[in-house]
This record gives sequence, C-alpha cells and structure tokens, in this order.
Amino acid sequence: MSAYFAFARSSFHSQLAYRNEVWANIFGKLVQVFARVAIWQAAYAGIGGIVVDGVSLQQMVTYALLGGAVMGATRPERIIGEIGRSLKTGDIAVWLLKPLSYPLYLFANECGSFGYRLMTQVIPTIAFTALFYGMLPPATLFDGLMFIAFWALSFTLLFLMSALFGLIAFWLMTSFSLDWILGALLQLFSGLLIPFWFFPEPLATIARHLPFAWVVYYPNAVYLGRLSAADVWLHLGLGLAWAALVPRRRPLAVALRLHPHHRAGRLIVLIHHLRVLPLLVRMHVRSQMEYRGAFWLDRLAQILSYGSVFATIGIMLARFDTLGGWTWPELALLFSFQLLAYSLGAAMSFVQLRDLEELVRLGTFDTLLVRPFSPWAYLVFSGLNIGYAGHVILAVPLMGWAVQSVDFAWSVWSASFLIAALLSATLLTAALITMIGATALIWVRSNHLFSIFFGFWELTRYPLNIFPGSIQTILITAVPLALTSSVPVGALLGKPIPILGDWAGPVALAAGPIWVSISIAYWRYATGKYQGAGG
Repeated sequence: MSAYFAFARSSFHSQLAYRNEVWANIFGKLVQVFARVAIWQAAYAGIGGIVVDGVSLQQMVTYALLGGAVMGATRPERIIGEIGRSLKTGDIAVWLLKPLSYPLYLFANECGSFGYRLMTQVIPTIAFTALFYGMLPPATLFDGLMFIAFWALSFTLLFLMSALFGLIAFWLMTSFSLDWILGALLQLFSGLLIPFWFFPEPLATIARHLPFAWVVYYPNAVYLGRLSAADVWLHLGLGLAWAALVPRRRPLAVALRLHPHHRAGRLIVLIHHLRVLPLLVRMHVRSQMEYRGAFWLDRLAQILSYGSVFATIGIMLARFDTLGGWTWPELALLFSFQLLAYSLGAAMSFVQLRDLEELVRLGTFDTLLVRPFSPWAYLVFSGLNIGYAGHVILAVPLMGWAVQSVDFAWSVWSASFLIAALLSATLLTAALITMIGATALIWVRSNHLFSIFFGFWELTRYPLNIFPGSIQTILITAVPLALTSSVPVGALLGKPIPILGDWAGPVALAAGPIWVSISIAYWRYATGKYQGAGG
C-alpha cells in the first residue's frame, strides 16, 4: 500500500508546483460559486418570495455553496482523460507489466488531487463566500457528521463511475465522448444546479434513485436537514449498495481480453499561404473522419451535454417563470446564440491554441518558426476543428425555435444586427482563446488560464443583470465574454444592459474586430518573447 500512498503524495505535490495555477483555480472556483448563488437570488426575486416550496433563499444559497464544493473537489474528466491518454499512448500496456493495480493507481492519484483541490480551492472558496453571503450551519450535529460520510461516499461513487466510463474507451478507442456523456448525466441528475425538490414528477422520483443523486443532492440534503434520521441511514445504505454494484476490475479485464492490441515579397507569401490553407484543412478533416463511428458518437455526446444544461434551465423556468426578467424563449435565444458563437470561434482556435503549451514544452514549436509559413495560420488551419458540429447541430434548430417563439417584432434591421453580432462574437471568442494560448510562449504553461475563461463563459448563458456588479464589470472589460451573449441578445430584445446601457449594441458589434486587433498584437509580442526550447 505504500506505493499507492506515494502516488497520492506525488499527485498532490505536482499540482502545487505551479503557484499561478493555484491562484487561477481559486479565482475560477469563486466565480462559479458566486454565479450559482446569483442565479438563485434572481430566481427567488423573480417571484417575489424568500420561501418556495418550503425552501428558503438562504437554504438555496447554502445548497449552491456546498454543491460547488462537493462537486468541485473531484474531477471526473481528469480520470477519464488519464485512461484515454494511457490507451492512446500505449502506457496501459506498461502498467499491466507492473506488480500494481491500475484502478488502485488511478484512485490513489485522484486522492492526491482531491487533497490538493480541497486545500487550495474548496476550503478557501467556502470560507470566502460564506463570509460574503452567509452560510447556514448543519441542521444538527448528526446531520453535520453524516454530511462528511456522504461526501466520502460521493467521492467514491464519482471516482467509480468515472473509471467505469473511462474503461469503455477500450471499445471505442476514444474517451472524448465518454467525458461529455458523464458530464451530461451529472449536470441533470446529480442535483448540481437544481435540487430535486424543484423537479417535476415523475422526473424527481427517477432522479432520486439514480446513483448520480449521491454525488451532490443527498450530501447537501443531509446537511440542510431535509431527511429524517431514518432516511439518512436508508440512503447511506443505498449509496453504499450503488458503490458495490459499480464494477471495478471486471471491465478492465474484459476490455483487455477483447482488445489485445492498441494503436497508438509579402503578397507572394500571402498567396502561397492561401493556396496551402485549404490543403491543411482538408488533411485535418480527413484525419478526424477516419473513425466515423467515434466521431459521430462524440458529437452526440456534446449534444447530450449541452442539452442537459438547457434542460436544467428549463426545469428552473418551469417553477420560477422568469430569470432576471428573461422568459423561456428569450433564454433559449441567449443560450443558442452563446453556444453558436462559441462553437464557430473555438473551431478556429481552442484545440489548436490549447495544444500550443505542449508544443512549447517539447520544443516542437521551434519547427514551425523555421517553416516558410505563418505559425499562427499553420496551427489554426491544420487543426480546424469540425468536432464542434455537435454544438452547431444543437444551437441552430434551438435558435430557429427561439426566433419564432420570442415575443419580438422582427425586421430586416434586427435580423441583420443578429447576424453581425454573431460574427463579432465569433471573432471575439477566437481572439480571447488565441491570447490565452499565446501566453504559453512567455510562461510555458497557460492552459490553467482556460479554467478561468470557461468559468466566466459558463456565466454568459444567463442574463448579465443577475450577477453582482463586480462580475458584470469583469464580463464586459477584463474577460469580455458578456459581449458574446447577453449584451448583443439583450440589446436586440430591448433589455436593460448594466453598465453599457444604450451603447450595448454598438459595443457588441465593435468588440470582435477590436479584440482581433489586440490579439494580433499580443501574438506578435508573445512570439517575440519566445526563447525557444532551450529557454
């Protein structure tokens, strides 16, 4: 067992090595928790009450704080991704030769990561937000002690489910879709955002009996005293039964038996580049379509994941009618606009610029600098990601329905504004991602900044006016992602836009071109600072 303790200790210390990432993760977690609290404050304010179905606003604030803490301490995508990388690189074969259990290694590794996130993210986040918003203590001492037991059970169950999903990659040869599918199930059936007491029947009854309920809902319900002592013991036993039912070793053995092998003048230059770009795009598209079954499974997983997010918003609106003064069709238009703008912008930038950190770390970025071709253009077009087709497939029909359903008199001008704003939002998304990725040329590591980016990006599927003034300012200035969603859509629908007011429309249209210019300048600055693989 000493070897597994060593793995856990190594995982803990390795994540502490980069202080910038620690602070970035704390900041990102704070943003997410503040956002969840703001959503519930807006929902309760929309119906003018402080108690809904016997649940007070302060209880929901506590639920939001605990939900982020319980779920944030474990990263299922990290577990699934680790298995996927081991399969892709062939390292899984090396593990089979070692006198160690691969599942226990994964568990030890995740325990170390759990300890790191508990100390650097969960505890500081809860302490700060509790001082800011106020947080209810456990309903009783018994409930507080049982909350700890349920939290341990939550960690164990979530690890087992993540490992099980990861091992399915032995059949699919990809773990990408598995991460999205598990995320979709957790988003809808764990009670992460909306507790089951606000779910309609029979969905609430079904959700309460699925294993995902023990990840977030039951620990929080126990803490708030929503269950009697008898029900606490009953559901603890049921949770342990679910943990016993999740297979641990059998899937790995079966997977390996079925799959014993794994595979791992500037004008002239500009014209030359333009001729090469279609070839790079075609080559990359063909590589992505090599395994068509896996490709479309990944797209289906994306649709399910974002569909589950939209479903949770729908469940909330079914009970609270409006959110920040926005109706269901208006929120559908906001959600689809945000998703479509992101998918178009990220297709040209995200995976390519995320992988730039690895190119810099290994020194392979140097090879791009000696080619008679723009490094940025090569990165973007050789990795143009058609994998965002799932986002587009969901966003376009949803936007079509929202356009027809929203209470708004459409005209040629408003339709033109919608298209122009979508183009500007696409450019802005690509520009921000480019700047984050380019930071790797200066700091070597930059991917931790994406956690901040996506933390704020998740807020932009909700109206800007429901958040505190500090977050509104950040979303318009430092991390201007509100300009890719609620600002242009709100300006179109005539909603009051905080800070910008009547300037919201013009600012949304100008934001894309302006930030593209800034990103170009920053890319040139970063490449000038790049010192090569030798440092």
